[in-house]
Order: sequence, then structure tokens, then C-alpha cells
Amino acid sequence: MPASCLAALSDILKEKWSAVYNVRTILLSIQSLLGDPNLDSPLNGHAASIWHNVPEYKKALLKHKSAHTAEPRRP
Repeated sequence: MPASCLAALSDILKEKWSAVYNVRTILLSIQSLLGDPNLDSPLNGHAASIWHNVPEYKKALLKHKSAHTAEPRRP
């Protein structure tokens, strides 16, 4: 998870905490962010630029996945 995402989550958990928040509401918020990203202020500009181009987005995801699963991690 990128540092800016952790910072946003930390902000909610520390400074803007309310008794209304629980594990379920926090997970629903994260799910919402992942399902409907803010393309006007993206963390990853490339991903935002290809978000609506499904074939290009799938190609980029497959390339990213293959790059990160090509070699097993060493302890």
C-alpha cells in the first residue's frame, strides 16, 4: 500500500476518529476508494490515464503482475 494511502488511513484513525467508525466501516471505505478512485487527483497518474481504456488497463496489470511474480522472493 502506498505511503500516501497509509497517511490518509492514519489521518482517519488518529485525528478524525469517531465512535461511528469500526472495522466494517473502515473496510467499506477502503473498498469504495479501490472501486471508484478519484481520477482528478490520482496517486498513480499512468493508472488514472488508462482507467477507462479497459484493454490498455488489463495489459498494464498483466505486465505489472508478471514483473512482480517472475522470480520467487528469497528469505
